[in-house]
Amino acid sequence: MKKFLRLLLSCSLLMTSFLTNVTADSIHKETDNDQEEVNVNPRSGDSNVKMDLFGSAARIRSSQAYTNTNILTTVPRNGELLVTDFTTKFDSQGYQWIKVSGNGDKGWADGYAQYDPAVMLPHGGATNLNMQITGCGGSRVRSSINTSNLNNVIKTYSVGQSYRFNYFRDGTEFDGFVWIVIDNNGSPAYAQYDPACMYPYSTEW
Repeated sequence: MKKFLRLLLSCSLLMTSFLTNVTADSIHKETDNDQEEVNVNPRSGDSNVKMDLFGSAARIRSSQAYTNTNILTTVPRNGELLVTDFTTKFDSQGYQWIKVSGNGDKGWADGYAQYDPAVMLPHGGATNLNMQITGCGGSRVRSSINTSNLNNVIKTYSVGQSYRFNYFRDGTEFDGFVWIVIDNNGSPAYAQYDPACMYPYSTEW
């Protein structure tokens, strides 16, 4: 009986070890896959920037002016705008104007909207995006998404400078900011996007 119990215990330990190794290997593979999904170029289906309206509805207007007569449609909160261009025009309230398309209460419309980073979250990419640095001492481009490591800083851009970038990563990172992806000679590089210190604009503007 004792030999049988020892044999049963040994089998149980072997099975536990096997399951532990399988689980660890699966997690490792998932981590590897996550890293492989980072590309320099915009991802399939994200040829334009999309703007998630997480905090407020957005009005699409026929012109870059804040009036009651040029409203084409209102896209509801939790809806989405397709951004075709970031203009360099700012209104008297300090909002940047973006050229957009969206489906709202009056149907689909193409026009302009105020970009409010407090209630809108960009994601996706384009081929003609630039980032203008306006404050906060500049912008650091890094080889990884880690602000505590200065060894990963590839280049620092000063206030007044601008640089090309490829797309906005989905969602916010550990620091609460959206990060952007830059082409670093064929490899991805990253920078923190702080709307208080920088603004995106399309090349044609």
